[in-house]
Amino acid sequence: MKALGFTICILILLVLCAAGYAGYQALQTHIEDSKVTSVTPAQEGFAINGKITVNNPGWLTIPLKQGEYTIKLENGEDLGKGTIEGKPIPPGRTALEFQQEMKWAPSGNTLIQLVLKEHVYANIKGTITLDFFGIQQLTLPFEQRIDLAEYVQTLRKGIVDNVKSLIKGFLG
Repeated sequence: MKALGFTICILILLVLCAAGYAGYQALQTHIEDSKVTSVTPAQEGFAINGKITVNNPGWLTIPLKQGEYTIKLENGEDLGKGTIEGKPIPPGRTALEFQQEMKWAPSGNTLIQLVLKEHVYANIKGTITLDFFGIQQLTLPFEQRIDLAEYVQTLRKGIVDNVKSLIKGFLG
């Protein structure tokens, strides 16, 4: 009888150790890389596509509860915000792709800067939140500086074309 009780205690201890180790490994999950893969002109602003690589070193799949990000010009002007769809993060590396069309018309001051500067930078900042089976959450931040040069070049071309059209219309 004592041997059975001892065996049960050992089994319970092993289960608790395994659960603790799995939890420890899950807490080692981190963002390995975050990057914007493209910034392109869109009908009412620009479209942004990106990818976040998450490394889950554990052996359990962890649910991504949510992801959120904001994009601001370096002058502080808000360009927009977006979300990253929740999905399971299996063991190993997982790519979380996101895309967002930003409906944005620059203010007068910003428009002048966009036309005059060769490079216009914005910062994308966000977090992803992992949910460990309702017991604990882990929030992982990410950030990247992006160049809106391609968007700015298209904007410049549009402005130049509009000015040419106005001049043609004025001169007849």
